[in-house]
Amino acid sequence: VVKDWQPLKKTAYLDGKSVLLSSVTDPYNAYENKYGRTRQILEQLAGTDAKIEILTKSKLILRDIELLKSMKNVRVGISMGLLDEEMRKRLEPHAASIEDRINTIDELIEQRIAVYIFLSPMFPGAPIYSNAQAITRVQGAGGQMVRLYLYWNRVVAAPHTPPANPSNPND
Repeated sequence: VVKDWQPLKKTAYLDGKSVLLSSVTDPYNAYENKYGRTRQILEQLAGTDAKIEILTKSKLILRDIELLKSMKNVRVGISMGLLDEEMRKRLEPHAASIEDRINTIDELIEQRIAVYIFLSPMFPGAPIYSNAQAITRVQGAGGQMVRLYLYWNRVVAAPHTPPANPSNPND
């Protein structure tokens, strides 16, 4: 499928819609490095008014910084379930190191790309405190506030803009 992919013929129907790359398979996996399909898809989406969201563990997304900056409405989520590098090597041997993920977040923030931490996967037996450490470390690196969201059994930390009226947090 990756090798035989055909470009979209029309993209106007995506205006105002949300497009997620990807919730199950990392769009910046080893095949992306070889075939470049994610980049080709993003190039087609760049001219739309779609809300683009990219979820990855890979620092390969940094290859596409200039393309991401040209997009009207894009957010990048970096999956991070733990901060124990030895455990990460055992459970996610082909995924980017924790340090690479944090450095990727730093660079995305520096380039003014909206970024959030997706606290996933949540591994049984992994210390819960590592999630709090991940959020704290990223906040310190980028000076960004985060808001936690619970989706089914997943917790997502997203960039948070403080309310205009601090006395009313629902503002």
